[in-house]
Amino acid sequence: MDIHVLNTDRGHGAVGADAEWLRRGVAVTSGGENYAAKLRQIRSGDWILMWLNGRGVVAAGRAVDDRVQHVYPPNVVNSSEPEEYHRLMDWRLDLRSNPISAAEFTALSGVRPTSARVRIRDPERRAAVLARLAELERTADPTQYEMIADSMLALGPVSKPIGFPIPTRIEGTTNCFYRSPWVRAWTLQRAGRHCELCKSAAPFLKSSGLPYLESHHVVPMSEGGGDTPENTAALCPNCHRELHCGAERIGKREELKRIVLGQEMK
Repeated sequence: MDIHVLNTDRGHGAVGADAEWLRRGVAVTSGGENYAAKLRQIRSGDWILMWLNGRGVVAAGRAVDDRVQHVYPPNVVNSSEPEEYHRLMDWRLDLRSNPISAAEFTALSGVRPTSARVRIRDPERRAAVLARLAELERTADPTQYEMIADSMLALGPVSKPIGFPIPTRIEGTTNCFYRSPWVRAWTLQRAGRHCELCKSAAPFLKSSGLPYLESHHVVPMSEGGGDTPENTAALCPNCHRELHCGAERIGKREELKRIVLGQEMK
């Protein structure tokens, strides 16, 4: 498994393109057959990091297959390009709200992505980069969990993450788990401005301008429930507390499970 960095930018009509390639689940480059050839050198399962000029690494994921798609207007991401080359992606990290800076990434990887594709060749450097990505993918800090999710939503549409089917406790604790802000952002987007159980509007808007809804794992992580879109709901405070403390919480859990799975199957 290799790690590749694709260089991209916001210029020449590409403003906001990062939200679009994340939404579509593709890594994008352009500029002639030489650039398509660079994408072909990436194998299925390899990591691809998207480097945004002036900001650093803004997304990370793994190539789904070996195909390179040639895409032409009106289906290009960057409207100024006569053609683009896409690779289907399983995006695992949306880092637009908190990129890995150029200085930090260069220190970790030993490379600075000044060309269309750069491969991180040194095994120790690859291990350091993967360790940093693992740190960023989940958090046990409730404030950071909400803040990163809010920042992701503020940047545009959020693509669906896989999440983490197997819950992971913080070492040395029995009730604290790592959670993915990307999963929270997705479920808030899915819910819109309404509780996914009772359908009532969020009770108020947060200072960020987003509706206040709380994240809830349908099957608790303490019981083996995953931190995934299929097991996470966005709820009003009343429904959230009822699912934890109410006399009818078991029946409500089953109802919520049907609602969430129904939404994810659409």
